[in-house]
Amino acid sequence: PSPPSRSYYKMVEAYARSAILQAFAWEGAVGIDLGAAPGGWSLFLAQRRCRRVYAVDRAKLEVRHDVVSHINSKLQHGGLRRLTTQMREEHTPCLDFVCCDMNTHCKESLQALLLLLPLLRHGAVVVCTLKFFGPTATTSSSSPATTKAHAGSDAADAARKGNVSRTLNEEIAVWVARIKREASAIELFHLLTGTTAERTLIFRYDKQPH
Repeated sequence: PSPPSRSYYKMVEAYARSAILQAFAWEGAVGIDLGAAPGGWSLFLAQRRCRRVYAVDRAKLEVRHDVVSHINSKLQHGGLRRLTTQMREEHTPCLDFVCCDMNTHCKESLQALLLLLPLLRHGAVVVCTLKFFGPTATTSSSSPATTKAHAGSDAADAARKGNVSRTLNEEIAVWVARIKREASAIELFHLLTGTTAERTLIFRYDKQPH
């Protein structure tokens, strides 16, 4: 099937650039896609021959594939309970792969990932888009009023982009430091298929014994 969204190509690029993703044993793996709709990343996982993909999103899923199971709920609002119930019914003890391209601030995406850590096996791989939605992340206007102020627009635009990068990088640094406690390997990319206000975090989960 054709990709249902452009986000599919983020995963294609991430796979092409990531040593962690290229080393992952895809065939027969169990994955979960947070913020899945319309289904681009779920489709990628299915094409890599995962045996089950749990697609978590309240919105409509356009992907139709035998291995993709739509959990029509947010993870924090009943989705986690529905996920664990389905995993138990399917005799699935743990998750091998997690991807998250939720259209929300990076803090909420990473908090959702932390909820899933108890369900991950040792060596599981996580891919998460870190998005920044601060006031400096908006695109500049192209209205006539803005055009009249063109003389200073280049400098203002450069400053705006610099503010986005600094703020985003500061937030990412905090969360990467937190994730390092759970990871045996970490990669961070600014994908060409993403926006200027997002980064893609990839790590291998190092499950600690209790």
